[in-house]
Amino acid sequence: MIYTEPLFLGVTPTGARNYVASTVASGKKPFFNACAGRFSVVEAAVKAGLPSENIYASDIGVFSSIIGYLADPSKKLDDLGIRILDPVLEPKGIANDLDFAAHVMLILKLNQMKLTNLRGLYLREELFSSWNRSREAMRQQLETLVQNIAGIHYEIADIWDVVSSVSQEDVTFYASVPHYARGYEKMFSAPNLKWNEPAIPQFDPKRFPEIMERLGEAQCTALLCRRGEWEEEIPPPWGRVFGRAESKEKALWIIANRPMQAHAENKTGFGDVRKFPIYDDHEITPASRFHVMMVGLPTALYYRDLFVHRLGATTADRGFLLLVDGQVMTAFGIFIQDFLQFRVQHLPEMFGITRSSRRYHRLGKLFMLLLTSGEMKKRLCDILKLWLHEPRGIQTTSITVHEEGKTDRGALKVVSRETLEDGRFRIIYRGDFRDDSIADVVAEWLKKHGERRRDG
Repeated sequence: MIYTEPLFLGVTPTGARNYVASTVASGKKPFFNACAGRFSVVEAAVKAGLPSENIYASDIGVFSSIIGYLADPSKKLDDLGIRILDPVLEPKGIANDLDFAAHVMLILKLNQMKLTNLRGLYLREELFSSWNRSREAMRQQLETLVQNIAGIHYEIADIWDVVSSVSQEDVTFYASVPHYARGYEKMFSAPNLKWNEPAIPQFDPKRFPEIMERLGEAQCTALLCRRGEWEEEIPPPWGRVFGRAESKEKALWIIANRPMQAHAENKTGFGDVRKFPIYDDHEITPASRFHVMMVGLPTALYYRDLFVHRLGATTADRGFLLLVDGQVMTAFGIFIQDFLQFRVQHLPEMFGITRSSRRYHRLGKLFMLLLTSGEMKKRLCDILKLWLHEPRGIQTTSITVHEEGKTDRGALKVVSRETLEDGRFRIIYRGDFRDDSIADVVAEWLKKHGERRRDG
């Protein structure tokens, strides 16, 4: 077969679906997947250990309904009422439901091959000439998928009805809703097929804010897939828990209505990380310019992991870079949801990793002093639009072998200290913003630490 385009577009990418799958499997709650599509998240959830009988999938299209009816033991494929209208496409050699399903899927694929250009005509001719072989390949793919998800529950259902039924239940909900209008119609235009198509309108992407609002305060744990601009605002209580860059302008996010462990893919082959020069150990002077900017989590985590490897996942939902003279000195992340929901008065810094320097022994301390300066407060409030509800300062947690970290000492104060089983300490630091400027901080830091070298 020479055609390579996928039959179903909009599949949740591997990293994102594995994140969702591990989240729902670890929660061990009933899992509702509306807009199930190709059932990629359902399949990943079963592989992650969630019993198939705990999964309730739904969609409205013939493609998904064929898969769902094959996988749900309470359903019969005949009940979809699929009828082939073109005599040329009448099935031959059909032995069972899988054969018939594969035949219909191949018709859907044929319909995606355009009659208006030479490439489409050529692909159609090739598919017709290899129909039996192509149908067998399609059958094998279907059989594998159905075997992997066998035992799930499936319904043809409007996503709005599913949201209403689960919002006050102790369940997990996930949906990757269409991101462009009339998506199913464009993918599965089928003038040569009829079926018991439900009178359910397709999801309108303009209503995405409405679904966030309805699920935002729901009792269920809800996750949604969202493709959008890097700096697109996500209203509370929603927070980004997974990020994957798709271009320099766009990113794919998994957002959740509950705080949870976050993760970001740093490398996806798209040149997805916003690249900046890295601090080259040049001399820092009173004239040096410091700039803080908010970036996508993949970018912040890229530089974090570049400076210190294998730090693992983070619950940060906002990523930042601190640049000196246009070069990245520090990558840091903040979890803003607790502050926005008035649970804390200080911004929780979840990580702050400064480039290792041979010239300066206390470059990390410079970052912490800058982060807690009065001028930095103003910059962060402007970036995060915290004009009516201003933070008092910064709070962070460190795991260390010492009773107090040298980097945080002076900029923050210890508010709690816990001895862990391995003898290390879990220390929570907190500090109010001061009234000084960035220039004041740099001048004072140069006076105390400017001559200290790592090898000194």
